[in-house]
Amino acid sequence: MDSNNALSLWEDAKAQMSIKVESWPYDFPASEDPTSDLRGSISGTLLIKDVYIDDEYMSTDSTYVGPTLPREAGSWQRESKGYQFWTMTDKDGNFTISDI
Repeated sequence: MDSNNALSLWEDAKAQMSIKVESWPYDFPASEDPTSDLRGSISGTLLIKDVYIDDEYMSTDSTYVGPTLPREAGSWQRESKGYQFWTMTDKDGNFTISDI
């Protein structure tokens, strides 16, 4: 790797990201959080209804979906603690989040 070449640094960063993605979910021995063998998955379909566009439910494409804990109204960005799990819906609104 040539540290003076920006493209070389970018390619190295992408390679490191691939290694990290393939290693997920991590096992944290000192963590009280469930290890990967105790995790599950959630799946579903996200449909929306906008009466100004159509009276029928419509599928969503490339919409981010993530579970949250019940809480008072506010900003999930400031109130969320711990891990966050996200995915995007496909063209029919279907999604699956694994190792959660």
